[in-house]
Amino acid sequence: MDDEKRKKMILLVEDNEGDVLLAKEAVLHNNSDIELIHVNNGDEAFEYLFNRNNIMPDLIILDLNLPGMNGIEILQILKNEPKTQRIPVTIFSMSSNESDISRCYNLKANSFITKPIDLDEFFEVFKGIDEFMKNNLNQR
Repeated sequence: MDDEKRKKMILLVEDNEGDVLLAKEAVLHNNSDIELIHVNNGDEAFEYLFNRNNIMPDLIILDLNLPGMNGIEILQILKNEPKTQRIPVTIFSMSSNESDISRCYNLKANSFITKPIDLDEFFEVFKGIDEFMKNNLNQR
């Protein structure tokens, strides 16, 4: 399929099923033209990105607190691998710790979003992500 005509894809690396359901609901609520691919942890993310013949996502949304490898470790690998280093990575975490935020930016995360607790705020975050993808990823 022509790259311009395919849906934009997000790889969501998240182990909290509630947040996964909210993300899926937010994409539907915002009438986003986004395909949301979900994996639970780093191993599944790397399986998707490196061991299959999948289309690369346009954006990776990465939680920090994951089973096994944490989000910081995953981010380091993603930004050091030629196949994935140019994919924008948004950290989506409950943490608002300045050291976590600083470390993620130092490792070349593109943005850091503290997970909202309020449902409307959650939808607004995904609306912003959708707008970012429409306005900034068409050049890819």
